[in-house]
Amino acid sequence: MKKEYIVSLDMGTSGCRAAAVRADGTIGAQHYFPLVPARPAPGLSEYNAEDLWHAAEQSLRAVLDKIGPQNAAALAVASQRSTVVLWDTKTGESVGPVLTWEDGRAQTQVQDATVSQEEIHLKTGLYKTPFFSAPKITWSLQTVPQAISLLAQGHLAAGPVASYIIWKLTGAQKFATDYSLAQRTLLLDVHLLSWSETLCKAWT
Repeated sequence: MKKEYIVSLDMGTSGCRAAAVRADGTIGAQHYFPLVPARPAPGLSEYNAEDLWHAAEQSLRAVLDKIGPQNAAALAVASQRSTVVLWDTKTGESVGPVLTWEDGRAQTQVQDATVSQEEIHLKTGLYKTPFFSAPKITWSLQTVPQAISLLAQGHLAAGPVASYIIWKLTGAQKFATDYSLAQRTLLLDVHLLSWSETLCKAWT
């Protein structure tokens, strides 16, 4: 029996939307779950990772209940590219706040990074600002005790929202991203399509 739908999951800034799309582009079912980041102070923007997962799970469940999971051929996940999640790979629990792409608290980490604006732009096409993932990860590793401990134990994962959702959906079997998401970390050399040792060291 031919599977009729590609199911898409879009983790946006203000909500999560799942849709079942047919080959001709028409939508067989969709569901929207509102999701708003907390903004505890000017320049700060964060989620709770469990809220992200709950929104994704509820949206997907609503769509699959309507079309029948047996009719889904694949799942595509899109997300905020610079919002970064840290989690414990043994328990699946999140570590610290999920800093959104709008969050600018990692300004000190940007200033301390041992790499120039020019080199970052040459390798990534982006700029040295706190709005991308690498300085957010560095901030977490300097200020969140649990993240520091898990890194030392080898049980810490960090990635964009899509990586976290995929990891959860696959029962901790798949830790993955794509080039468009990896680029926003400020760690990927877009010319080589591989992680840059220079950039990775610059943010440690």
